This record gives sequence, C-alpha cells and structure tokens, in this order.
Amino acid sequence: MAVALVVGGASGALASTLSSSRGPATPRSARSAHAVQPLAPQLLAPLGSSRQAMVAGVTACDGRPEPCLEVVETGVAGTGLARRAVPPVGPLAGSATGTLDSLVFANALDGYAVVGPPTQRSVYATFDGARSWQHMTASPGYEVTQMVATASDFYAVEMSCPLSPSCATYRLASSPVGSTTWDTRTIPDSSGLDGEAIGIGAWGPDVWLVENVRDDAVLLESSDQGTSYKRMTAPIAGPGPCEPSPESAEDLWLACPTGMMESLFFSDDGGARFETLPTGAYAPTAGGAFDPVGPGLAFLDDGGGIPPHQLSAFFVLPSGLVARTSAGKLPLTDTFALDLTSAFDGLAIGEPLSGGDLAAGTELLATSDGGASWHAVAGADGTTASTVAGAAGHAGPGSGGATAPPASQPRVSSVTLPAGASFSQVFATSSGALELSGTTTNRYGAVLACYEAVLDPATLSVSTPARRACDDPTLNGQLVAPYETAARIDYSEVRIARLDPSSATVHLGPVIALYQDNSGTRLEWAEAAGSVWVYEAGTARGPMVFRVSSSTGALEQSTPVPMMLRPVIAADSSGLYLGVVNEINVNGNAAIYHVGIGAKTARVVMRGPSDLSVVDWMAGDGRNLVSDVCARPLGHPCRIIKLDESTTTTALDVSDHGLGGGWVTGDAATGLYSTVEIGSDPDPSAVTPWRVTHIDPLTGAISTVAKVPLAQLWRVHDDHIGDHDAAIAGDDLFLVSSAPGVPGVLDRIRLSG
Repeated sequence: MAVALVVGGASGALASTLSSSRGPATPRSARSAHAVQPLAPQLLAPLGSSRQAMVAGVTACDGRPEPCLEVVETGVAGTGLARRAVPPVGPLAGSATGTLDSLVFANALDGYAVVGPPTQRSVYATFDGARSWQHMTASPGYEVTQMVATASDFYAVEMSCPLSPSCATYRLASSPVGSTTWDTRTIPDSSGLDGEAIGIGAWGPDVWLVENVRDDAVLLESSDQGTSYKRMTAPIAGPGPCEPSPESAEDLWLACPTGMMESLFFSDDGGARFETLPTGAYAPTAGGAFDPVGPGLAFLDDGGGIPPHQLSAFFVLPSGLVARTSAGKLPLTDTFALDLTSAFDGLAIGEPLSGGDLAAGTELLATSDGGASWHAVAGADGTTASTVAGAAGHAGPGSGGATAPPASQPRVSSVTLPAGASFSQVFATSSGALELSGTTTNRYGAVLACYEAVLDPATLSVSTPARRACDDPTLNGQLVAPYETAARIDYSEVRIARLDPSSATVHLGPVIALYQDNSGTRLEWAEAAGSVWVYEAGTARGPMVFRVSSSTGALEQSTPVPMMLRPVIAADSSGLYLGVVNEINVNGNAAIYHVGIGAKTARVVMRGPSDLSVVDWMAGDGRNLVSDVCARPLGHPCRIIKLDESTTTTALDVSDHGLGGGWVTGDAATGLYSTVEIGSDPDPSAVTPWRVTHIDPLTGAISTVAKVPLAQLWRVHDDHIGDHDAAIAGDDLFLVSSAPGVPGVLDRIRLSG
C-alpha cells in the first residue's frame, strides 16, 4: 500500500523549510455538527498503516447552488463516513476539489494538505486526524512538487523557479512525523531537469528519486534520508519521471509514463535490477490505476475498454518473477484512485457504471475480498446519506460514523459453538464473515486435529466445522504465519508457513528457531504493515525477534532482545513493541521495548514507575504508543500512558481506575476495547459477569459498553490478550470463550448506539 497519494499532477508545489507553533488550531468546517451530505468523492489518502482513509469530495452545501468540499474519514471496509475539518480552500477552474491539491498522511493523526494553484501553494498541517488544521509558513524561493510519507517521516521534493522548469533546481526536505521542523538537502544533478518534477518514494530512512536527464532516466537511492546517494539506471525514460512505491527497504514498485500509457516494474534489491510487469496496455489516462500493497503484492486496473474494468493482482514468486492473476471486476468506467491495505480490504474512487449528476457522478467503493466484489460506501454514492452520521471531533466506537442499531437489536447476542473442537480464535475473513478456528486434543493437551468454521456476523449462524491441516496459516487469519512442530522430546522448532493463493498449497520454510519448549519459552507473534513479527525466548542465540514478509514468508530480519517471559507484543508500521508482563523479566524499570524495521538491537521506549514495572496491554499506530503500565507488588495503581514513540515524550498519564483490563483490541487511533471481570470463581470453567469497556486513546477515559457473561478462563492474562479470541468487525466486537468441559460460546457486542 502506498502511504501517500498525491493528486493533481507533478506540477503541484508546496513549501520549503516549514515552521509552525503546535498550539491550538481552529477546526474549519462550517457544518461540522451535521450529517455528511451526499458526496462525490475525488481524492483518497490512506492513513498510514491504519485501517482508515481520508476522502475529499464535492457536495452541495448551505443551500448554495455551487458545490463545496467535504473531508471525511472512513474505514477500509467502507462501513461509514465521519466528517473531518476542511483546510482553507477556494475555487479553481478545472479542478473539482478547488485549490485542494493533495492530502498526505503518515498515520491516523499526522498529515499535510497542499492548497493553492500551481506556483502559489500553501501548506496546512494536522496533528489530530484532520479535526483541525494549522497554516505552515515557508521560506521564499522554493515550492514542492511531490510529497510522500512513511511511518516515521514526511519527505518533499522542492523546486526553485517554479514558473520556468528549465531554470529550476531541486532539493529534498524531510521532517519527522509529529514535528514542524524541516531539514533540506540538495538533490544532485538536478539543475534544468527534463519533465516537470522528480519522482519520489520513501520507506523509513530510505529514499528513492527518479530524474529525467535528457534522454536518460536516473534512479537515486539514499539510505540516510538524502545525505548521500547511490546512482543507478531507471528501467525506462519517458515524458515524465517514474513514480517509485517502495514496500520495504529492498522491494520497489515503479510506474513509468510512456505517453498515454505506463510501464510497471518491480525490484527486490532496492532498484539495482527490475522485472517488467506483464501489464499489457495499461493506461492511467483512460481510467486505470496501479496500487502496490506490499513487497509481494500489487493490484492493477488496466483502464480503457468496456466497463466494468478488469482488476488484476501481481504476486511476486519466490524466484523473484512476478505472476499476474485475475482478482475480479471493478464496476467503474473511470478509476480516480485505488487503495488496498491488504490482500483483501481496500477502497476505490471513480465514475460509476450508471453515471449521474454531480452529487452522484463519482462513487466510493469498498472491497473485503480482494476485489472480487465491491459495495458503495454509505453516504458516498448520493443515495444512502441517511445512514451516515459523524462530526468533526473524536471518532466514536467502531468505524466512526456508523448509526445506532435498531432498538429491536440487543446490545449483546450469543451463540453456542459446535461441540467437539475447542474454538479459541476469531477473525474477519475476506468475504466479510468471521472465521473460527480451533483444535481437538488428547488428555495430555497434544493437538490431534485442527478445524475451522464460518460465522455470519449478522445472524450468528455457524457452519459445520471443517478439518484443516494444522500448518495452514489461514487458521490464524493470515497467508503467512509461524508454525511450531515438535523436534524431539521437550523441544520445538519454528518454521514459517505460507499459503500460495494461486494453488492453495501451504509451503513450509526452513527452521528459524529451535528451543526447549516450556512455560517460559512460549512463542509470541503479531502481524502489521506487511511484516510478521515473531518473538522466541529460547533460541540458541538467546531471546530473538524475527521479521518475516507477510506476502512471501521470507525471513527479513533477526534481532537479539532482552529476556522476557511471554511478553505482551504489538506491531505497527514502525516495528514491534514488547511489553514486560512479569517482574522476573525486568531490567531496571524498563517496561516496553521497541524493535524497528532493520534494527540491530531493541531500545527502551517506556519506563515504568518502579523497578517492578509490568505492562497489562499496549497498542500503537505508528507514532503514538498507548499502554497500561503497572507497578508491583499488587495494589499499586496502574496508569494509562501515551507517548510519542519517536521522542518517548509522555503525552498522557492518567489512572486506569482499576478498569484497564489485561488485554485490548483495536488501535491507538480509533479506540480500544477490553474486558474487566465483575464476579470471580476459582473454577476456570465457571461463567461470571464481565464488563466490556471502551478506552479512549486520546484522553484515557474508560466507559462501559456492555456486560457479558464470560468463562473465568479470561482471567488468564497470557492466554487472552485480544489478538486471537477477540475481533472487531464493522461496529461489533466478538469474543470467543471456551473452557474445559463446557461448550464454547461466541458473544457479539454492538459498539455503536
């Protein structure tokens, strides 16, 4: 997934060295207290690695005949819209979005808006998810032609002499996420470049620039944010620069204009060599769109032809070759923007097959099955605005903007799970249903067989369990997942299992860890932003973190870390967090460690209040980390702490009032959910009342959503941390509770209304 979509062409420009006060800013939305009107979407900006996106579109407003602009936030599953503030914009001939040129976000909170006609750009920053904007002042003489974001930094290409490209020189500006200070560096050999701009892509500190110099195309790669460059040859020179889309430090997708059409390329070595993608006649000028999703996956709408358009998927094979397969049909006559955040979920903007007037002339579509089927997002197609709610301000539970369920629908509904297998995992499937996975075991706890069942989230009907191979990673809701097998008595080994989508065959990689299997060496893993992170305490090299590609299954990183017994872990686009959960593990008062992408060691990002600090739960969004940190011995208060991960500056420190729980699901941008026991029983199979809570990551406020009976097994912190036995789908929270000797139960808790 490209982390920034710049719309408006390469002639757009921005500012140079930017500065601003991080003080209060006034939201700009004259109708922020009202429902979102029927919207004709135009721009689509993904919010980093979160499952959210910003959409800018045209709507009729305030009774005036001319259209005006709305900025709304939606989930990648397209479950509703929530209004956000609009930066100051004005009319501009030939532009449906007026003077709004582009929106660029690094995560769900931090972003920039580029506003103004060419050569007269203004820049506005937001640090609260477009709930407010503040103007950024610029030094004279330079404007930006391109801007992109990574999880940690914003990058911009700046051009001098914007009215005459032949006299222009270029430089690279960079700014850490959450900061207002920009550093600039000269781009080599950039005086009087052919074409209108320089193509730019970035991944962490790695930056790729493409220049057209006379009849040659030059690819510049920097691993130190533009301080130094390695010069390579781009695969093609055309009328404009190629646009790089990196999805790791080595994996680089490249879209190169050749006139009315574009050629596409892929490199798995940072741009030293490229393979040409089998695109046929790809024409973005005829309504096509290209969207890299990860190191080994990209989607393509060819454009042109008779709609609906063919949507294709490119898979990078272990050999490095790229195979093309059909993904489905995109029911649009012209695609403006395409953004899939995974192999399944994503959004598209374009002209619908039916056409229509301005209010319904463009459409926002969503898919949850990799493009096989699409549905219109409520309120964005001009026909279902009554189902949409939202206001400028903090998003509510769930997808933000979903309406309350009808009064006839109960807050909590339950279903007894099929007997025989012990179902302990729940997650969303590509079709929008929920999948349950479980096992049967012998009297000693050894797994005999693995099963899956599909649950309809609306009716709570459960299919007959089907037996699956235990190494199938889809039993964990992934295409790539670690798989443990017994190596010999009391020893286990870890391999990476990868499902080949084209053949439905599971491939097991080599052993990445061999360890003595006991209660202190339990494997922990998490997936985010194209990476599967695995922690194992008992390897031959000691405690290690492994990073694996979530598309290819290839091992990409091995990092030694301090010893921790069964840590709480959470992953996002910046890397992996490991939280200490047992005072035996504590090194001083270190509570949370972070392993960045490519890092050689772990670093401490949070320290607790004492030398016996432990972590109940944590969640990150690529910039902020929210965590419940406690001090031992028991009886000391726990604190909900939020900090800027890049600076370790604490932005929030409040009591959890004893309601923090031992796990969370959700994310630090949209909201967190947990459970707190009300009753207690020493029998783990006993069912007692629990409180389902919502934790606001902005304020730390905790509110009760519902009460639900759960087995006392949920008291076991190490077994129930919200990553497998709890899932959010749409605006509902699902909890699986299975205990020895009793039938398993799944509870659905409606979060809105």
